[in-house]
Amino acid sequence: MGMLCAARLDPLIRTFLLLTVPPFLPVGCAPDPGPVEEVAYVIPGELVENAEYAGRRQRLMDEVPDGIAIIPGATSHLAGDQFFQSNDFFYFTGVEAPDAWLVVDGVNRRSTLFLTLDEHDARGEGIPPELATDPVAYTGIEEARPVEDLQSFLQTHAQDIGVFYLSHQPEELPGMNTSEVFRAFQRTITDDPLDGRLTRELQLAGRLQALFPGVEIKDCFRTIQIMRKVKSPAEVDLVREAARIGVEAHLDFMRSTQVGMPERALAALFEFVSRRE
Repeated sequence: MGMLCAARLDPLIRTFLLLTVPPFLPVGCAPDPGPVEEVAYVIPGELVENAEYAGRRQRLMDEVPDGIAIIPGATSHLAGDQFFQSNDFFYFTGVEAPDAWLVVDGVNRRSTLFLTLDEHDARGEGIPPELATDPVAYTGIEEARPVEDLQSFLQTHAQDIGVFYLSHQPEELPGMNTSEVFRAFQRTITDDPLDGRLTRELQLAGRLQALFPGVEIKDCFRTIQIMRKVKSPAEVDLVREAARIGVEAHLDFMRSTQVGMPERALAALFEFVSRRE
């Protein structure tokens, strides 16, 4: 039942990403002793139409006419926490699946989605099964392949095209700012003499250079950020709805505040009202 509730709450979660509200646990998902009906999944077109995602990919192609843009999705949580897609990946795909990749080809004017999940995994994770069974029709992306094909796919494009674009800044997840994440990572990990690890994005750039030594690696972070600054009518509607939900949550928050009330209780109330709305 918990997975079904998570599937139902996905649209609200994605709305809150626009206002960088931190992630929280689902509520109202108590076990139901009666028969359980399968919840209808929300398809991308119900929030932002697939044509809009396609338009964004087309604009990115215009910015990378001599190469391909490689956009990794967020990885699965090792601790089993609720998954949230990275903002850049979601901006171009509307896909919430973990461990996915998107390659946008500016030379041949087509995109390819790489996925790890099958129908069984999708249902278990509260992901629309159509994404696994017919990803091209579900997303509108021209081609979909298993992630195991990614390296050979890149090998072919390294030979035929030779220019790879990728963001060199850390991915944004709920409540994150990429510049702040980069500075914190640099200070606590990269600059630590007993650690020294680079961000996932810089490791990827180095790995691609090692695998395909003749390829030119270019940074497309600024290009994507500029694209995301201009909001479409659908995005404006989502921001307005998120603002409305936030107002309702704050009003209940203020009405319920009492002297001596612990902060965690008010935080729980805010999260409950946000999900209820």
